[in-house]
Amino acid sequence: NTLEKITSIAPVKASGHINVDFGVVKENKKIVELMNKLEAAISNKLQIEMTYTNAENYTSTRIIEPISLEFKWYTWYLVAYCTDRGQYRIFKLVRITDLKQTHMPFAKHHDNNPGLFDELESQDSRKSIKIVFQCRRELAIAVSEYLRGVRFAEQEGEYLR
Repeated sequence: NTLEKITSIAPVKASGHINVDFGVVKENKKIVELMNKLEAAISNKLQIEMTYTNAENYTSTRIIEPISLEFKWYTWYLVAYCTDRGQYRIFKLVRITDLKQTHMPFAKHHDNNPGLFDELESQDSRKSIKIVFQCRRELAIAVSEYLRGVRFAEQEGEYLR
C-alpha cells in the first residue's frame, strides 16, 4: 500500500506509528476533471489538444502526448511531448484550458522515465529573482518551515538576514 511505499524510502525507519495526510493534494473540480482526462489519454496513448498559458502570460494551442502527472511544490504538473515544438515539456495544470481528446494515437514512443520531470525542470532557463529579507531571530524556524531552502547569511543585532 501507499504508506508501506513511503516508509520503505523514509530516511529513518519508523515504528509503524506514521500518519500521512494527503489533503494538500486535493484539488478543485476543474483540476480533477483535467486529471481524469489526462490519465485516460496517458493510459490509452492518445494525443490531447489544449490551450496553455505560460508563466510569461503567453497563450497558445498545442497538440501534446501526455506522459505523466506529477505533484510537486503544492501543485500538479503534466509532463508531455509537445508535437509542435518536438520537445518534452512541463505544463502546470492550473494553466491548461480547453483540453480536448483528439483520439489520435501517439506519433512517438515514450520510454518510462521517472526522472524526466526533474531533468526538464533543471533545464529551465527563466531568470530567477533573488529576494533578500530580514526577520527577527526568533522567527527563523517559522521562516525556514514555509520558505524551504532559505539561508540566513548575516546577523545584524537581533535580526537575521
